[in-house]
Amino acid sequence: MKDLTKFKLKSSGEVIKRLRQEKKISLRDLESKTKISRSLLSRYENGQLSISMNSLEAIAKVFGMPVPYLVIELLKHKYPHLTDKSNIANILNDLSTALLQEG
Repeated sequence: MKDLTKFKLKSSGEVIKRLRQEKKISLRDLESKTKISRSLLSRYENGQLSISMNSLEAIAKVFGMPVPYLVIELLKHKYPHLTDKSNIANILNDLSTALLQEG
């Protein structure tokens, strides 16, 4: 399991919740589609746990977006100053490098 704690995604569960609600996906539906328990999903959304890469990949797939786009949404929420494309590109490069090294 890849560790994303470097990117401090723990408190960004509300982004996942917002995206889930925008797509009109219930926790029950997300549980069914990701095979992640509702309890665990709820703990992610409430910021009680950092999300694992496996969970992030499963959720991104259900949302129909590549993982990097979901990570950008999480990072933009956590770090609102990341509106500059060069900042986002640098973070994506760092993320890609970290994931490739662990993969």
